[in-house]
Amino acid sequence: MLEAAVRAAWSTPAPPLLLGVTVLTHFDRESAAEVYPGISIADQVLNLARLTRVAGLGGVVASASEAKKLRSTFGDDFVLLVPGVRPRWAAEAHDQRRVATPGEAARRGANYIVVGRAITRHADPRTAALRIVEEIGG
Repeated sequence: MLEAAVRAAWSTPAPPLLLGVTVLTHFDRESAAEVYPGISIADQVLNLARLTRVAGLGGVVASASEAKKLRSTFGDDFVLLVPGVRPRWAAEAHDQRRVATPGEAARRGANYIVVGRAITRHADPRTAALRIVEEIGG
């Protein structure tokens, strides 16, 4: 299925970046064990990332918890999109279990971060976004 997606993408004039999804950030150790028995979250993320790499996808969606290992294993050309990102001033995790601040995600190797409620539920979303950029160091 992944290979078919890659073939279809590369048949277009401007191929999109295809990313595989690893273990969702709302999984903690206990809930992940129900879905992936006998394997740690970190190992399952690496297994899924290897499958996406072999299939020819450009990278993965993975938590910041695994980003550093993914970066060292797959190199700089493997795209890491990191969800579950919460700025320090909006540290409430909600339904996410494996979270990081924007700065932590960037330092661990994220190419892209996903920030939702800290911006969308802020009284001034533009100011919230600018604060996040500052937190990353940009």
